Amino acid sequence: MTEPHPAFQVERQAMAFDLSGGLYWRLEEGGLLFGMSNPDETPGPARTIDWAYLDAMRRRLAHFLPVTDGLELRKVWAATIDYTPDHLPILGPAVKADGSIIEGVTVASAGGHGMMWGPAVARVAADLALTGTTDVVDTADLGLDRFDASGRSRLAADPIALPFPEKLAFPSSGKLASPSSPSEKAS
Repeated sequence: MTEPHPAFQVERQAMAFDLSGGLYWRLEEGGLLFGMSNPDETPGPARTIDWAYLDAMRRRLAHFLPVTDGLELRKVWAATIDYTPDHLPILGPAVKADGSIIEGVTVASAGGHGMMWGPAVARVAADLALTGTTDVVDTADLGLDRFDASGRSRLAADPIALPFPEKLAFPSSGKLASPSSPSEKAS
């Protein structure tokens, strides 16, 4: 999270995503909260910060929001985000191992996309819990029953919800790589 800046002192600003770079940002506490996914990170709990990768993402962020260039950081942390195998939320009734529904229990999980899908998932969960239906999204295929005993989904992975629909790196030249150019790793 960056230090505060006058440009961030607005009542409202939409959250933004750089889908090709796995970067997102939104206003928070007078500064800019930004985060990213590192496609080369070792799977498992995140316990350290890759400072070189963070620096590369800060340059990428400054490309989109020049006002962030040179701003100090107030908070930095490492986090692990769990995704469902198909990168889709879980919305529907709780089910037992034998596939039978547990009446009165609704399962709702943003599946790793909480900042993006959290409000909609909450609305759907409330609708399902109160009325058994929702007009927000068709939940027929989003329940726990889409996973087999090994946790594999019968649905294809959502190409937009994946952390990296396209692998584009931010080269040290300061220019965004195009989808057809080779990626450079942050060093």
